[in-house]
Amino acid sequence: MPVRTRRRTQQQKGQKTTMSLDEFNQLAGASSSVELGYEPEIREVPDTRNNEKRQLSPPKEAIFEQVVKDAKNILSREQRMEELKSKQPFLAEQVRTLQFQDELEKKDQQIAALKKHIEALTAELKVVKLRNKQLCNILAQGEMQDKAEILRDFEEVTQVKDE
Repeated sequence: MPVRTRRRTQQQKGQKTTMSLDEFNQLAGASSSVELGYEPEIREVPDTRNNEKRQLSPPKEAIFEQVVKDAKNILSREQRMEELKSKQPFLAEQVRTLQFQDELEKKDQQIAALKKHIEALTAELKVVKLRNKQLCNILAQGEMQDKAEILRDFEEVTQVKDE
């Protein structure tokens, strides 16, 4: 099984991956002095035995410090990625709640507008009922007057007939 697929399957299972020696060497090779901007110090120190000057290789402590820095950078990057992944469900939920709140506000506005419309219609209905009642009264009075007039005419006719 290739190293990458093994690492992926272990990450999917939630296990910490172990680094092989080859991977570590590749990592150390990738963090060479040219790529990282690290230039080893080359000092000339007199050799007390031979009275000759020789060049010292970069101190091993600096290499280990660089490895420690790289490891800290990698760990902090991984922690940030994990935090981001853990926050994503909450962010999606927060977006949904904001959308629902907007929809609720729109619905509340619609409800308020419809209530105002209903109140206006009920007021108009009361006015129409009042007018209708008045019209019925006027018609009833008109009919009574017509009946009274017809009765007067009938009495006159009957009086004329009797004479």
